[in-house]
Amino acid sequence: MTPHPYWINSQLAIIPRPTGDNWLFAEMLALRQAGIDIVVSMLEDVEAAVLGLEREREAAQYAGMSFVSFPIPDHSVPPNLEAFLEFLSQLELQLRAGKRVGFTAAAASAAPASSPPAC
Repeated sequence: MTPHPYWINSQLAIIPRPTGDNWLFAEMLALRQAGIDIVVSMLEDVEAAVLGLEREREAAQYAGMSFVSFPIPDHSVPPNLEAFLEFLSQLELQLRAGKRVGFTAAAASAAPASSPPAC
C-alpha cells in the first residue's frame, strides 16, 4: 500500500482511513513511511469495529506512531467543547514539538461515489 497524505502544511495532513482488518498493520507501517508521527481518528468505537479498526491504536504503535482518538458522532460537532479544546491544545503541543499529524478521513472512503446520500 502506498498512502497519499494530503499535506495541509508541512506538519498537518489528511490521510485515508485505513482499510482495516488484515491490512491494518501494513497500512500503518506505510503511513509511518509517508512521514506521519501521530494518527488522529474521530471515529466512534462502534464505527471503528464495523470498519475493522479495533486494533488501530496497537497497529499505529507497532509502526512507531502515536494514536489519538477523539470520537465525534457522525454529522455532528464535538458534544463537549471544553474537552475538544483540550484535545486541540494537546495536538498543538505535538505540532510545536515538530511532530507530523495525520487526521483520518473516514467519509472519503466509507461509501462509493455512486451511493445515494444517507438520510
